[in-house]
Amino acid sequence: MKTKTLAAALLFSSMMLAMAQGGNPTDSDNDGLSDQFELSIGTDPQNPDTDADGLKDGFESDRGLDPLDQDCDGDSIIDGKELEIGSDPLDADSDQDGLTDGYETDRGLEPLDQDCDGDSINDGEEDELGSDPLDEDTDDDGLDDGYELSLGSDPLLPDTDGDGLSDFDELAANTDFLEADSDGDGLNDMVELSVGSNPLAQDSDDDGLLDSTELAIQLNPIQGVSEDNGVSDAQTIASASQPKISASTTGQGMDLSFTALSHVSYEVYHSTDLENWTYVTQVPAQNQAHSQTIPNPMPTAKKGFFTLKPR
Repeated sequence: MKTKTLAAALLFSSMMLAMAQGGNPTDSDNDGLSDQFELSIGTDPQNPDTDADGLKDGFESDRGLDPLDQDCDGDSIIDGKELEIGSDPLDADSDQDGLTDGYETDRGLEPLDQDCDGDSINDGEEDELGSDPLDEDTDDDGLDDGYELSLGSDPLLPDTDGDGLSDFDELAANTDFLEADSDGDGLNDMVELSVGSNPLAQDSDDDGLLDSTELAIQLNPIQGVSEDNGVSDAQTIASASQPKISASTTGQGMDLSFTALSHVSYEVYHSTDLENWTYVTQVPAQNQAHSQTIPNPMPTAKKGFFTLKPR
């Protein structure tokens, strides 16, 4: 500010001196600045555009620009070009999007528009995130980048959770695009939709069996009775998978052993009267039949009965 004030004072003084001597200040290059003043500030009185930025020295001086600096804001665009495109030659980031005007023009962006693709994320944030500031849907999944960020999905991945369904399709199906298996039944959402089961219900046909269990043993997960004999799937698997339990006593109580079928999980119950049953624990399913031992499942029980409920 002090430099500009001094320059204005020198210009005024030179003009007054010339007028006092009976004439107008000499301006050899017709740039709006007297030769005397140009010599005092370091510009060339024989060159109307000393810094070769496309603007006359007098024009720059009048507008607070430096006639000795092509690029006053240091954004890699010369001042004359900035005025031509409408950006501010005194502000390196005319649209305040976090990117300099030169960086934006080099990449085909508009230095006067914070959000060139209109996806509600400014260009600087997109540059940092890695999304495309010229494409409102960077991953082409049908959802704008800004909308994906608001939902928590990844605007760089069409299928954020990797379950085979695009984020758009998951949104339409109301499934969780951050969780491959929305209902936690052991089948990912894509598989469930492909076989017709409900990706939001662990037991689509409400027959007491998980959809994944039914598929593993070739039962229909959307039909409670898969066979023509009228026997429910739950009864079918119960009769086929109800193993014989053997017990062995230890110093700590009883250990239970049985042979578990593949893809079937079991819930263990205890009773002292064969009428009232108490849940004890669960044995997770495995991909093949195996011998299963449950060490002392009911330490407080001195006697009683155990049963298994397949799931």
